[in-house]
Amino acid sequence: MALPISTPWLETATFTVSVTSGDGTTPTGSVSVYDASTLIDTCTLGETGTCSVSTSSLTVGAHTIRAVYTGDAARAGSNGSIGTAITTAATTVTVSDQSPNPSFYGQPVTLTVTVASARAVPSGTITVSDGTQSLGSCTLSDGTCRITTSALLAGTRSLVARYPGAATFAASVSTAAVQTVAKAETRTVVTALTPTATFGQLVTFRATVDSTTATPTGYVAIYDGALQLGLCYLQSGACELQSSTLSAVGSPHQIRANYLGTNNIAVSTSATIGQVITTVASATTVTSA
Repeated sequence: MALPISTPWLETATFTVSVTSGDGTTPTGSVSVYDASTLIDTCTLGETGTCSVSTSSLTVGAHTIRAVYTGDAARAGSNGSIGTAITTAATTVTVSDQSPNPSFYGQPVTLTVTVASARAVPSGTITVSDGTQSLGSCTLSDGTCRITTSALLAGTRSLVARYPGAATFAASVSTAAVQTVAKAETRTVVTALTPTATFGQLVTFRATVDSTTATPTGYVAIYDGALQLGLCYLQSGACELQSSTLSAVGSPHQIRANYLGTNNIAVSTSATIGQVITTVASATTVTSA
């Protein structure tokens, strides 16, 4: 009996049976082909003593195929068997949509993943990763599922979807889908808590940094013109810097805040504000001896 060594699940496997006779004549009659004890089909021998049956209903795994010849008026019956295997069906997984792309750091991005197979719709769970960073998993419905993530770092990201396979479907890995992620945009504002102060008085400058897609962290530099007065570290998007070194000379001082940014969050500079420093009042007394 001739048959394929292996056939993917749900694809048609054709088994060809050949019956020979010791006297050199061509046998006639029918042959029944079984998967173990389950009848697949019956075929009638042709002029060459062969016939074939086909099926696409075999389950995944190893099978013993038996051919039983019932004989004819001049020939006794006979049987033969051979092993074959039904393999899992090949699949193709793709990241079929990314919305939005490009995006900003911290912005939710929805990834649509599709898994296809030639003869059936795969089921199971998909995982998506960016290098070694797992972005999450989703369960297939009609061969498609979606993952929404805000975890993509700034830069050019390579997103890969993995299908681990199922009982009847082979595992597969997608080609990398490119996602461009820009640094989160920021806005910096500086205010003077005491807009007018006397020389030597401690003044406080408050910087706030916000973003629509992320919570800014890191340092803000406070400047008086080109002179850096110092740094403060953001806590919940704000920080303060105190100074008592501003003189009345050059008042009002031109104060600005520069947010220094991070690997994922963009720098920004505030508008300039004026800080007034007045001279200390003095009194002159003239006495005579």
